[in-house]
Amino acid sequence: MAEEIKEKQQPTFMQIVKHPVTYALFVVVSVFWAVFYLIIDVNKDSRESDRKQADRMLEMQDRLYKQMIEEVKQQVTPAVNKVNEAATKVDSAAVKVDSIAQQQKRKRR
Repeated sequence: MAEEIKEKQQPTFMQIVKHPVTYALFVVVSVFWAVFYLIIDVNKDSRESDRKQADRMLEMQDRLYKQMIEEVKQQVTPAVNKVNEAATKVDSAAVKVDSIAQQQKRKRR
């Protein structure tokens, strides 16, 4: 009967703590936690570096677009000035031709 009572008794806390399975479980949980933390930390660093790289790319694109706009302005401005000069000459020539034509009409009358 004494043996039956010992078998039915639950182990004490210290018996559970000192059991090898408890140590193994502790090791497994610790390793899992460490790996999980490492993965999260590396992923966070990776996202941060990706964000920094994206910011750098946006800055480079912005500079490139500004440079392209400046180059287009530099190339277009002289052409626009030439067109304006030509238009002014054509207008003045048209005015002269018109005035000459009116003078000819007046002379014929």
